[in-house]
Amino acid sequence: MVLHGRNVGIFRVVLAAVLTIIVSTGTWAATLTGTVQNSSGKTGRVYLRASNNSFGTSFTIAAGQTLPFSIRGVTSNNTYTVDAFLDVTGLGVQHANDPTGISSSVQVTSDTTYNVGTIALANPSVPFSAEYSPLATPLAADGAVFLMLDSDFYYSEQYNREYPVAETFDVSWSSSPTGSPVLGTVTGIKNRDQGVWAHTAGQSSYWYRVTAHASGQTPVTSSWMPVMPKKGARSVSGTISINGITPASGTLYVAVVDESSDQPKVAAAAISNPSSSQAFTITGVEDGTYFLFAFLDMNNSGTEDFGDVVLGEFNTPQVVVNGRNVTGVSATMTAVDSLASIMTNHWTGNSQWGYFDNYSLNFAIDGMRKKPVTVVVTSGPNIAVPIDIGLNDWGFSSWVFINSTRPTPGSQYNLDITYEGDSSPTPTTVTISTVLDAFATNLAPTGNIQFNQNQLFSWAAPSSPPASYTYTVQVSDATNYNQIWHIEDLPSTTTSVTYNQNNEAFGPLEPNKTYQWSVSVRDAAGNAAFRQTVFTPVTGPAINGFSPAGGNTGTTVYIDGLNFSTTPANNVVTFAGSMARATATVTNATVSRLTVTVPPGVTTGTIQVTSSGVGPVESTSSFSVGTAGSFSGLVVNSGSAPLGGVAVSLGGNPSVTTTSQVGTGSFSLGGLPANGTYDLVAEKTGYLPAVSAVINGGSAVTTTAPFLLFTQAEVNSWGVYAGKGVITARVVDQSGNPIGGAVASIQSGMGKTYTAYYSSDGITFGGTSTSANNGLIVVPNVEPNDWVTLGASKTGWTFYTTSFRVRPFAVGEGAVFGAPSMPSVSGISPQSGKAGSTVTITGSNFETTQSVTLAGQNAPFVVNSATQITVTVPAGASTGPFVVNTLGGDAGSGLFTVLQTLAVTTTGTGNGTVTSVSPDSRIACQSGSATNCSADFDKGMTVTLTATPDNSGSVFSGWSGACTASVGDCNVTMDADKAVTATFSVTPNLKLINGMTETTFASLADAYAAAVTGDTIMARTLDFTGPFNFNRNVALVFNGGYDASFTPTTGYTKLLGGLTVSLGSVTFSNVALQ
Repeated sequence: MVLHGRNVGIFRVVLAAVLTIIVSTGTWAATLTGTVQNSSGKTGRVYLRASNNSFGTSFTIAAGQTLPFSIRGVTSNNTYTVDAFLDVTGLGVQHANDPTGISSSVQVTSDTTYNVGTIALANPSVPFSAEYSPLATPLAADGAVFLMLDSDFYYSEQYNREYPVAETFDVSWSSSPTGSPVLGTVTGIKNRDQGVWAHTAGQSSYWYRVTAHASGQTPVTSSWMPVMPKKGARSVSGTISINGITPASGTLYVAVVDESSDQPKVAAAAISNPSSSQAFTITGVEDGTYFLFAFLDMNNSGTEDFGDVVLGEFNTPQVVVNGRNVTGVSATMTAVDSLASIMTNHWTGNSQWGYFDNYSLNFAIDGMRKKPVTVVVTSGPNIAVPIDIGLNDWGFSSWVFINSTRPTPGSQYNLDITYEGDSSPTPTTVTISTVLDAFATNLAPTGNIQFNQNQLFSWAAPSSPPASYTYTVQVSDATNYNQIWHIEDLPSTTTSVTYNQNNEAFGPLEPNKTYQWSVSVRDAAGNAAFRQTVFTPVTGPAINGFSPAGGNTGTTVYIDGLNFSTTPANNVVTFAGSMARATATVTNATVSRLTVTVPPGVTTGTIQVTSSGVGPVESTSSFSVGTAGSFSGLVVNSGSAPLGGVAVSLGGNPSVTTTSQVGTGSFSLGGLPANGTYDLVAEKTGYLPAVSAVINGGSAVTTTAPFLLFTQAEVNSWGVYAGKGVITARVVDQSGNPIGGAVASIQSGMGKTYTAYYSSDGITFGGTSTSANNGLIVVPNVEPNDWVTLGASKTGWTFYTTSFRVRPFAVGEGAVFGAPSMPSVSGISPQSGKAGSTVTITGSNFETTQSVTLAGQNAPFVVNSATQITVTVPAGASTGPFVVNTLGGDAGSGLFTVLQTLAVTTTGTGNGTVTSVSPDSRIACQSGSATNCSADFDKGMTVTLTATPDNSGSVFSGWSGACTASVGDCNVTMDADKAVTATFSVTPNLKLINGMTETTFASLADAYAAAVTGDTIMARTLDFTGPFNFNRNVALVFNGGYDASFTPTTGYTKLLGGLTVSLGSVTFSNVALQ
């Protein structure tokens, strides 16, 4: 049971500082080797421990021996030494006079073996301090007297640790203040730095004296001291359950301890022969916030040592006493060989080098029934094994840094624990319970502050704290990371402390020196969340910012800060210059602001101020030379409602600031850097800060893409872990319209892999690409200080990347601008067609097609894909190219020929053929047939048609439709679909006389076929081509030589090709046979 004095917390402070410069992870591991040379003349177990993380090992060594060692699993990229001590007392605790030694240092950078040389164990000589008294006070308790013992700690600058000087105590008691007579003495009480010895036979009337012993040193004896009576009027009662052992063999000690002040409040009780479920009552308790400690003293030594049963460091209930008795407190202790656990530490904040957010695993093994001598981590996720764990102030404990790799609750790690006297290790499994993200928020101090030796450190409680927790505050040098003060186990109700209020600081705060301080939240299981910030207490001038951030010679600049002289002439202000620093004219001065005029010859660089001879001090950002930039925009919430009263300032220079307007959310900020890059920060109570994407200096920016401020709850809904950053960006076109269907691309400057999510409502994730509602991309859990370049891709679009400097506990805001890619047309099919026909255009980047024209005339279209459009040839269209118009530009096709149909028909009593003779002969339309009677021709072309009657007596009678001529060819201009009709008539070459009936015929064959006996065939003076065969049983008269009106002439009708009369009879006149 540790009541006070034990050096818990110091090592954690060192680790917190070291974390700010660690760049490696636990996925690789180095090995440290060397030898131990025992020159002390003593024998025992030597414990070795690597600096920073407490990797280590142990083995027994005899006087004069030199033995090799190996420490495996060293995972941090750091400089290491290995120190060793010989445990002469056998207590597993290093005392100031134990033989000790330290190795040379090595820089560990990779997973290889590093030899640190030989560690020579030598005997130190550390006397007790001059004013040391081993007895702090005897304290009256229920059933015993508790002696609060002081170990007289010695601080070693070489090892940056404290060690107890006292190794054993002798306790005497008397009923007399003079100590006479001595009623009893107990000698050789071993000092494991437990801080207390319980005297169950003690009386409140006794006086006590304690003597402290240390190897090679003169013992120190306290004066006789009376028992301090109980101070409080309250009581704490409850039940202690004891499992795994029969408890009757020892005394159960129960205490409540409040260490939040310099003088701890302690009240305790001793219970002899306890049961497995033992009720207890502690009286005399003052108001305060306590932790309950208990141990079962199995060997009745009066102090906690190996073999006893304890609650354990992280099984201590918190008890708040406030004006009334507390009942119902319960705790359980279980008898085990050792208390083995794994805890997670989550570290975030900023240092001089920027923001960080890291994790570590804390393996802790504290002996209970047995004494561990070596511990090895043999397996587990996200670490390289084996890991040799060293002995430190809490037993065996080691911090394995896994950098930004987040531990997973439920993950198991296997250990091999070797106990003293055992020949083989005992396998043990530990499990991660949780990762704590419940950060407190550092309020003050931060940045440059007025020096105050009694500096107040204040913080805001975590918004979602664990059920039970305490705070630890620690302060360290921001340059060499040495811790100078810490205070731990602060109750959850505490939100401020004063520097060194517990009188345990290693030194006072120094003016004009930069420090880092953290406040950690630690739950009941030992998991912790640390948050750190940086501050500099100053006595001289300090620059906090200046405005404007850029300008030219003659520009008025306001410098904000601390401790300026109010006499302008006492302040010397210089700007960077081309040859040397240029001195500015100070026109006005107050304690916190200087007004200066930029001198000639300045260049981009820092501003320096010397005030009343003190300085110079330098700005953290540069004044940029040129035309200052400006930015106009607006701020809205996640629901796009305008937010007024939002402070918008230049990142890293809060002097350049403005506030958004109520009602519109609009703002305009000038005086921004004239060159380089910068970002803006938008802040309003109730929202997480929004940090803009990186902006180029010197430009006048007006944007329609607003800052979006999100609440902590909204960001939590995205699964963003506290300490990480998050990026939200809208994918928009050049007019600020959201682009749907875009897929994010992410490039991390740290080489990390991040996942992009999409949201159509601004809050809920869903989909695989951006929504056309808002174009929103969300990238959660980005490492602080990472430089992230965000882009997008979508077929047919060209996007421009946007970069972000990521901060923790903030939302990176920006826009990814895109423009449709220039379209291209690779082909059309078919290349000609009629109005109303369908044409397929192939090419690329058609997604944003706005219109398609053919020879300047709009055409109906359907975008089938990014590479294909279907177009309908419009009515009245002309031959020409198709032009595809998209948001990215225009693209034209080759010539498309519009076709017009020419349809030819024949009519009349005769027969003939209509043919096209120009431009081609595709039309060859015969009477009585529809074949080859129509064809498509290029619009505007002239088609020439010729009509040819057949030889059966038909004649061409004329054109109708698109042509009206009665003779000659038909020329048709194809400016539309056209139709032409050719008329053929029968010529009356023959006349058949049947009594009074006359019938005309064009052909002889037709007239002969119609004749009957007694008929006369009259034929014109023409040539009739045969051969002819009269083969009917009829008697006819065939008279030739008639003209067109069938008037007789002197001519003859000629029958060509021969004539045969095979049946019947024919009488010929004026007929010639050839």
